[in-house]
Amino acid sequence: MIIQYKIPSRRSGALPVFRIEPTDEPLGHPPRVARLVALAHKLEALVRSGEVKDYVELARLGHVSPARVAQIVLLGQLAPDIQEYVLFLSAEHAGLIGERQLRDIAREPRWDRQRARFQQSLGCGVKSPSIAVASPGVPNCAGSSCNSWPGEG
Repeated sequence: MIIQYKIPSRRSGALPVFRIEPTDEPLGHPPRVARLVALAHKLEALVRSGEVKDYVELARLGHVSPARVAQIVLLGQLAPDIQEYVLFLSAEHAGLIGERQLRDIAREPRWDRQRARFQQSLGCGVKSPSIAVASPGVPNCAGSSCNSWPGEG
């Protein structure tokens, strides 16, 4: 947000100009599931780089159980386009899918099946997913069938 304020000079009796320009920056916090997907990548990077020995050490440092760390890291196994969709999900559409649903989807090793389950979780019936997400919001759903993913024309 850009705020401009013109300081009036003593000689002119004009009122000060106050102008606020809206920006495209999102307001508020990203959805919890988006933060967890980002955290999954961060935890994985810490282990890969050798900064921490293993996930048990991460759990100890984070004051959580090793099972919770495993749940979070599992979200990093989602198909890249699903992760992108979740990471850019707007706060107003955060309720479309929950962490537990994403973990269930991430347990599927094949990305094509993950995509199908993800669409099913959103209530869409798209046969061939090609998620081209530039600025996702909600899939273009009409009832129980879905015509296209966000960003597709």
